[in-house]
Amino acid sequence: MSIEEKRERRLLFMDHLYRITDGDRTVSVDTAEVTAEAGIPVAEAPAIVDYLVEEGLVARSAFGGLISITHRGVVEVEESARKPDEPTEHFAPRINVVHVGMMVGSTIQQGTSHSTVHDKPAEFDLEKLKELLAVARQALPEVGLGEDDVAEAEADIGTIESQAASSRPKMGVIRSSLQSLSGLFAIAAPTAAQAAQLAQSLEEIHKTLPGV
Repeated sequence: MSIEEKRERRLLFMDHLYRITDGDRTVSVDTAEVTAEAGIPVAEAPAIVDYLVEEGLVARSAFGGLISITHRGVVEVEESARKPDEPTEHFAPRINVVHVGMMVGSTIQQGTSHSTVHDKPAEFDLEKLKELLAVARQALPEVGLGEDDVAEAEADIGTIESQAASSRPKMGVIRSSLQSLSGLFAIAAPTAAQAAQLAQSLEEIHKTLPGV
């Protein structure tokens, strides 16, 4: 894994830790919960957590695998959200990271109960859609869908990719296939965290399609 990929995984982990704790340093959560929600392979979690602890962004609890976000961690996650096209000391630029699931983004608390940053409404991004489809294809064998559902999901992905590669993509076709794909991942959502995250991400990008 390249250095840049490691920086992207660390941001992905920290984003989910921030979301789960709501940026509250007094809240402790299980490392496994954060890893599962972020869709990060379990084998990678120890190295990520060790790094974040050493850098002062995460603190370990005295009990088991519980961790909490630190003040420094809150500050850097919020800095990343405010300037998504710029790297931070420890993280890659947010716009380069494919976030699978609900991440820190359009509205974020800035460390107090009185300050909120409102970003512009999300705009449709064809490249982000392509990246998300690649993540979805890779996840298909792992989320517990039946054989027929997997085949249907692969067909939806192929249809969207074909339209995305066209010089004149048909948004109606993309919209229909994207909605179908999101629904298929939603089927597996109750038993697979990654499926739930993908369903959410696909639905979010569906909302940005022109005409939706």
